[in-house]
Amino acid sequence: MHRRTILSFATALASVGVLACTDSGIPAAPAVLESGPQFTASAGVTNLTLVRANAGEIDAGSTYNDLGFVSKLKTHANTDIVVNNNTMTAGGTSGWHTHPAITIVAIKTGALTLYDGGDTLCQPKVFTAGQVFVESGSHVHVARNEGSVLAEWYTTYIVPAGGATRIDAPAPGNCPF
Repeated sequence: MHRRTILSFATALASVGVLACTDSGIPAAPAVLESGPQFTASAGVTNLTLVRANAGEIDAGSTYNDLGFVSKLKTHANTDIVVNNNTMTAGGTSGWHTHPAITIVAIKTGALTLYDGGDTLCQPKVFTAGQVFVESGSHVHVARNEGSVLAEWYTTYIVPAGGATRIDAPAPGNCPF
């Protein structure tokens, strides 16, 4: 009797499962995708990592008394130094992004035009061959090649060990692009 009850229960359960899985003829509602940040893709950009090396914690400084020059670099965690060679075609864009820490950019050829996500006037800052700019990290920005020739530059990133050098960000809405 016990065996018959289990068999009847299993048959009933299977019938419910078959009925639940049959097509009712009513199409399912389309999936609703939640809207989130819309990241901007880069275009016309190549990035070649030349070296990534671990520096551990950094506590270095130097004073050149004759020149009155003092420099200091200190991190409080395991740190990687990453050096990239980058190019951007005329009309190219990096897409809106940020960096987790200090980034040093040296322009080799052409020019990059930077726009800061916090600048409500969307004013361009142009950097040409032979110039350098330093980003302190954690601020959203975009680089564009608004010139007519290829731009080439070298980037040195000081980042947490194993961490990303770039973090994509949604367009802040302060610029028309």
